[in-house]
Amino acid sequence: MHDGHPACSAKIVSLSPTPSTFGPLLFAGDIEAGFEAAAAGGFDGVELSLLSAGQIEYARLESLLAEYGLKVYGIATGQSYYAEGISLFAPDRAIRDRAIEKLREHVDLACDLDAAVIVGGIRGRLPSEPHASSLSAGWDAFRDVAQYACGKNVTILLEPINRYETNIVNTLEQGAEIIRKLAFPNVRLLADAFHMNIEEALFYESLMDVSDVLGYMHFADSNRWAPGFGHTDFGTIWRALCDMDYRGPIGIEVLPLPTDEAAARQGARFLHGLSCEGG
Repeated sequence: MHDGHPACSAKIVSLSPTPSTFGPLLFAGDIEAGFEAAAAGGFDGVELSLLSAGQIEYARLESLLAEYGLKVYGIATGQSYYAEGISLFAPDRAIRDRAIEKLREHVDLACDLDAAVIVGGIRGRLPSEPHASSLSAGWDAFRDVAQYACGKNVTILLEPINRYETNIVNTLEQGAEIIRKLAFPNVRLLADAFHMNIEEALFYESLMDVSDVLGYMHFADSNRWAPGFGHTDFGTIWRALCDMDYRGPIGIEVLPLPTDEAAARQGARFLHGLSCEGG
């Protein structure tokens, strides 16, 4: 149980059991090495980026979690879009339905693992001048997944992503507005420092304005390397988390640079060096 201030939040690292076209993942294709590095770095758990819920055999996953004393906190789902073009906002209803089906399977897995499901890249991208019906259909698909997850007591995390990767929810405020409008008790906001560095004018104010719906954080530096390897003002981000008494997970979702091992070590060193007393 992680109580108190953000320094006590669960510290996690993003991994993938298979090689991925999505870059900011560590030890992609070598999940055991990822678990070993996570445990060695003092992380509390992992976030798994999966193309499908069946990408890693459940019994093996349970065994690895027990062996290394880790927990799965989140399941990232963007690979479905980046690798297969499957998205919630696709103009083709059959593709939207496939995205819903995939996300429901992720929810089933998350239910077994007591983890959250992240809806980020799987939103896809709308045409430059989309019809209102396309946007409406996408949010209907999202609502379907949220409703299903609610019945399973699984949290859905809506992640704002920068304008170069999607045109559906770029800023924290846009994400919070949708979450408040939908009013599902199990839908929360995921704030990612890499995307914030592109989209948010003021880190502190933008985070404080969404403190009522914030449920998960990704730390990645301005260059998407581990925090401390770029120029993002993490001090201001951390001050906001401390001031709002944030208690959700904080994850490292970064490029495997200069190496997977070095990125994991730097991410762990950075997180363990944070405190609400000293910033």
